[in-house]
Amino acid sequence: MAGLLRLLTTWLTLLILFVILWLVIVAQAAIVIIVGRTAQKKNVSMFDGLADGATKFWPMVILNIMTKLVAWGAWIILGALPAIVYLISGQASWAIIAIAGSLIATLPLSIIISFITKFAATYIVLQNVEPVQAIRDAWQLFRKNVLVSLEVAISLFIVNLIVSVVVVAVAVYTIQTVTGWTEFYSLLAALAIVHSFVSTFSYA
Repeated sequence: MAGLLRLLTTWLTLLILFVILWLVIVAQAAIVIIVGRTAQKKNVSMFDGLADGATKFWPMVILNIMTKLVAWGAWIILGALPAIVYLISGQASWAIIAIAGSLIATLPLSIIISFITKFAATYIVLQNVEPVQAIRDAWQLFRKNVLVSLEVAISLFIVNLIVSVVVVAVAVYTIQTVTGWTEFYSLLAALAIVHSFVSTFSYA
């Protein structure tokens, strides 16, 4: 009986995580559709955006996986590997390289990858471009609009930082009072809604 309960809990957790992922991805696609069609002076509703955004779920998932792999790969090469070499050799120069590499991977590269992801999502959703080609087109678009992109990046960074601090503070405070699975899943759902809102705002 205990084993069955654990199995059901595991599947329920996986289902909730998938629903959260679906909500975030569809919200990203939907906001692109709504903003794009509004700019083209076409009538569009929130439900139309969500319905059409749902059809772009898997291409958007592939896009996010590809960009996340690039971001993680950059962090491993620039930060993690030099840190490992430092721990093995003990040479201070490798520690400096690891710190500098981590900063590069965390700030400039993460900002560039974030914008390329958003631009590529626009190509996928509005122009039905495949993820790989969308990334290529997004890179060209980013190169032509570097200054504007950096201005928006600074604004989004400040907003996301404030929201993240508030969410983490609320989560840490609330989780201390959680006594059952119902309260835990309620907290998880609330955090998912906040994350979806922030993600959608970033795409807007």
